[in-house]
Amino acid sequence: MKAFVMISGPLIIALIGYLIKYKHQYWLVSGYNVMSADDKKEVDIENLGAFAGNMSFIIAGILLLRNLLAYLRLNVFSALLYFFIVPVAGYLLFHSHRFNKNAYDGGKLKGIYLLMSSLFIILLTAIVYVVVIKL
Repeated sequence: MKAFVMISGPLIIALIGYLIKYKHQYWLVSGYNVMSADDKKEVDIENLGAFAGNMSFIIAGILLLRNLLAYLRLNVFSALLYFFIVPVAGYLLFHSHRFNKNAYDGGKLKGIYLLMSSLFIILLTAIVYVVVIKL
């Protein structure tokens, strides 16, 4: 049962990536479904769907490997894999804007950079604590 729970999350993320990329279920792309028809015309949805699908596969792969390492009780290596989630999520956030021709963030990306950097530092601190202090 524990293995099923550990595998189900990454499999759901991979399924969403498959549906977006190969079955063209673009309503699963966050924010696209609520755009007006005029705004949707300005979005390169085919390439955005391929990008979102690929990123879902990468995130699912990282989480699946992390869960496998945790299941094998390799907790240090499992914790280190969280380092890959933050840069991948940051890359997803920043580069998904290139598919929207009329997107102007009004300086909001600076706030996202700050937030992502803060999360990375907190994650780094937590992992150093686990690896150095607890071992």
